[in-house]
Amino acid sequence: MEENAKSGNGGARNPAMAAFFDALTAYAIDPTRWPELLAQLDSLSEHLESWDPSAFVSELSRAESLSWRIKDSMDPGNSGFAYLLLDGRNRVVGSSRNLAALSDYLTVSRKGRLSFTDPASDASLAAARATLGTSHGGRSLISLVHPSRPRHRFGFLISRNEFPPSLAEISADATQALFLAQDDSSERLEQAVQSSLGLTAAEVDITMRLAQGLTLKEAAGDLGISINTARNHLQSVFDKSGINRQSDLVLVVTQLSVILAGTESDALIAGRKPHRSSPRHFMILPDGRRLAYRTYGDVQDKPALYLHETLGCSRLPPETDELARAARLHIIAPERPGFGFSDADPDFSFDSVTRDLLTLLDHLHIDRCALLGYLSGGAYALRLASEVGERIVHLMLVGGRPPRRMTGRFEHLMPLYTKMIAQPWLMNSFFNILRNRVSGQTNARLIFSIYGAIPHDRALLESRPDILDHMIAYTMEAVTVTAAGVAGELKCFARADEAPLPRLTMPVTAWHGTADKLSVMEDLESYLSGQIVHWQRFPDAGSLILHEHWPRVLQTLAGGET
Repeated sequence: MEENAKSGNGGARNPAMAAFFDALTAYAIDPTRWPELLAQLDSLSEHLESWDPSAFVSELSRAESLSWRIKDSMDPGNSGFAYLLLDGRNRVVGSSRNLAALSDYLTVSRKGRLSFTDPASDASLAAARATLGTSHGGRSLISLVHPSRPRHRFGFLISRNEFPPSLAEISADATQALFLAQDDSSERLEQAVQSSLGLTAAEVDITMRLAQGLTLKEAAGDLGISINTARNHLQSVFDKSGINRQSDLVLVVTQLSVILAGTESDALIAGRKPHRSSPRHFMILPDGRRLAYRTYGDVQDKPALYLHETLGCSRLPPETDELARAARLHIIAPERPGFGFSDADPDFSFDSVTRDLLTLLDHLHIDRCALLGYLSGGAYALRLASEVGERIVHLMLVGGRPPRRMTGRFEHLMPLYTKMIAQPWLMNSFFNILRNRVSGQTNARLIFSIYGAIPHDRALLESRPDILDHMIAYTMEAVTVTAAGVAGELKCFARADEAPLPRLTMPVTAWHGTADKLSVMEDLESYLSGQIVHWQRFPDAGSLILHEHWPRVLQTLAGGET
């Protein structure tokens, strides 16, 4: 790890790179912390091209391995945790089915009374409950012990305001939830620690014993090595893991990250079922790639092409099929390369996407259609409309972004992304980690962070859980197979030329929130200057006007209103 924190010219340890490696590990555990990672990377970006990438590659590989480990542990058939729901009188009012795996440490009576094998565990839970009672929220660490076993089990007690949505629906009486790491086979756990953190066998030995609750001196005695040797092994573990600032037990960090990931996974908790969207269709493009799409409404009605936003896919709101039929629309929603189930395109560009869309229209024998572009989808809609204007009968842009370099809230990130594009090993791992760590609760937090920055849109998300649920579903689905689409789209906008827009001959409608920071209204107004456009501006609204006014959007797309 020493050489990992050196610059490419063999210089001394670089604090900025060390801080980046710490931020990288934090991002692998919790992808909502991506702004911290980008901020650290921004401080390095001026010298990124001059450094030997091997140090970054090593750290990225370790972080991506950790994200895969957490993802695998979230598999419903192989979950690494169990949970209990507790009411205000410490009674169990709900639990996971796999609780029996922890029967050596705790029992639950028929009346819901929780008891532990060792009194120390009772004391740990009581202290955690007192901590949460004082702070009125958050999480508190607990430890389960067994009289005849040196190995501890670790967990978190969380307050109700931290519950995932589905967990809160299980019991209205639950005030706290206790999440506990399950016992795992030593061999499997050791292999996971070794592969995730890149440790030697000796370093794994010391890590596992510290995780079992032994002191460093006790671990050294158990292994038959000197305390100095044990201390050197521990320092090496700290250096390689990059997470020594977070915990003095690597295994505890791994276990707790699994538990935290599990609390964010609606798939592991019996709750509301996601809405089933229309089935997908596929076509094979001339170069052999697969293009996925969904359709809504009656095939005999007016065809309309829907182009999704970044981190979007072909999943449209639950009522779309009925609304499309009422508006006499047949909606085709394709997934751009690398999104949803469409194969990635190494030559992703505005022109390549335009060719794919034209191939799809030809495949479906559609000569003329309406066209809707939402946020980033607006850029592709504008390019398609300018390429084949005679085939588009109505162009509608909702929060549309023109095919130019990105502006708005993320404008400051574009120079950084441009540097990342020159380092594909960095771009790919960044988005692979994000893909590995998607979950219902993580995506909800990201949605509130990005879209909820506008007060109007935050209020909408809080008052309309159906909109939030739909956005969670389609953002998760967007990276089902790969994150290549997100990376490709960023490259597309970072390298966009400033080609002027030819005269558009079809009717053009533009809806935009005046407070939109993801797609700045003035940027689109400038791009469309000289064009005949029917504008509708929504005061104080952000990017969510499409979801807020979806029935009206479809009526307008069909020509029912402007």
